[in-house]
Amino acid sequence: MSSNDESSNASQQVANSLKKPVHRKKFTEEFEQLLNVEISQTLWVTVHKSRSAQGTTFVDIRRKKEGQWQGKKIYIPTRYGLFLKYKEYEKLKERFYHYLKQTDNGFQFSIFPGRTLLGEVAADGKSFALELKTESKESKLVLTDEEIIKLNSHSVVDGIAAAMCQSIYD
Repeated sequence: MSSNDESSNASQQVANSLKKPVHRKKFTEEFEQLLNVEISQTLWVTVHKSRSAQGTTFVDIRRKKEGQWQGKKIYIPTRYGLFLKYKEYEKLKERFYHYLKQTDNGFQFSIFPGRTLLGEVAADGKSFALELKTESKESKLVLTDEEIIKLNSHSVVDGIAAAMCQSIYD
């Protein structure tokens, strides 16, 4: 066996020994759904609240296309008393509309770097870098003007504001 084979075997053994089983909570364990609205047959809006102490709320806009969901999450902090007065509600509605209209109605999501450096490990006096490989993935959710108008209607924004107020006082 050559020294290159030995060093690659040693590095593989060290890498395998550093792997820990990762238990990730299910989405329903981490978040509570406060609102779910069907805008059209392929477009949905939901509001989720984190079950953690911080209680972050986010609006999730998703489109089902070719059997897969594409979407965008809008994170909204709920530490403060928000959207209780008419002026604040109108401000929410206006900001939501501008957000939906921005950047040619396209949203990028699920962007992962190609490699992430975890650290350097020394084995038998030689150091080598451990890397986590991930796939690069980028997609867009494109909304039509008609869909933006439906998303920004009083009924949808009312539901979002009500869900957020509910999360503040729960």
